Amino acid sequence: MRKVTDPAVAIDLLNFENPQKLNLVGLEIARLLQNYLDSTHSLRKRINHLVLGTMPELKDSWVKWNKKDKRRPVNAFVTELRVYVHHCRQPALTSTFNLWPRSNGGSDFSSMISISRLGLEKARDWSRHVKRYMDSQPKDTIRLDQLVLDHFPLVENLVQWVVRSIRQTYKDELHELEALRKQYEIEYEQTWGARSSGNTPRDTLD
Repeated sequence: MRKVTDPAVAIDLLNFENPQKLNLVGLEIARLLQNYLDSTHSLRKRINHLVLGTMPELKDSWVKWNKKDKRRPVNAFVTELRVYVHHCRQPALTSTFNLWPRSNGGSDFSSMISISRLGLEKARDWSRHVKRYMDSQPKDTIRLDQLVLDHFPLVENLVQWVVRSIRQTYKDELHELEALRKQYEIEYEQTWGARSSGNTPRDTLD
């Protein structure tokens, strides 16, 4: 990320006498995009396995909620973009770097990294949910910073839904577990805390 926020590095990148440096930035952006797409996919997949495999009480509500959540336009876009990246190619990325001097010295730097919306639309047949997200974007660009701003709150909402549902459904079991934790924490401290101070449990009782 330093490559797109540090003006000193930006000056070096803007030296077109060495285009390899800009190519490396493009490769790094593509790598980070793929990691983000894979991470969100892995999170939902792991939650699905957890609920279906160990929480039968949540199965029906989870299946219903998850099905609806995956149809949200930005979720659908991230899901189908990941499939496209893995089975076809990286989308065409456009990087724009701007650097200008301040009146009081130093430099200001801005950047915009985006995907061509029209290029993606021509690449394959996207679902109607994905098309809704694409159509909501201004002009021809899907800015990666805006994509994350649109998508990440839904990732947080996914985790919060699971945590909230577990607490509501298993509240009695969680209370019991917390009571056991406190009980054994006290017993552990009485036994091992005394030993670490040079006393034995018998010494402590005496």
